[in-house]
Amino acid sequence: MSNSPISPQTVSRDSSSMRIFDPPLPRVGKGGELARYRVGDEERIVCGQRVDNVLRVTDRPANGHGRCYLIERGLENDGYAALKALVLDYVRQGEHLQAVPMASSAVRRAMEQERGWRIRDRFL
Repeated sequence: MSNSPISPQTVSRDSSSMRIFDPPLPRVGKGGELARYRVGDEERIVCGQRVDNVLRVTDRPANGHGRCYLIERGLENDGYAALKALVLDYVRQGEHLQAVPMASSAVRRAMEQERGWRIRDRFL
């Protein structure tokens, strides 16, 4: 057996052989809390974590139950100031909208408020 991260397995199917490779496991760094905010009675956490050297910023429920949202990925080249600005703006939007900013309902409501018309009426 080799020391490579990909280990082949042989599978027989109808007297022919195929080689199947296990995909390499992603390199996942320890995540960290960047901010907290409230939407009604729910507390949310904005987290940062590196996965395969790519920074991912997510929005998660503080109680561990419910929907998680990917806010942004790939900020590692933009610097710490860009990360701080993103998190600050995201938390302000959540508090202003009283909804998770990445939720489709919050996006729709924000667009309707900005344009002064209902998206549903315009496109349906």
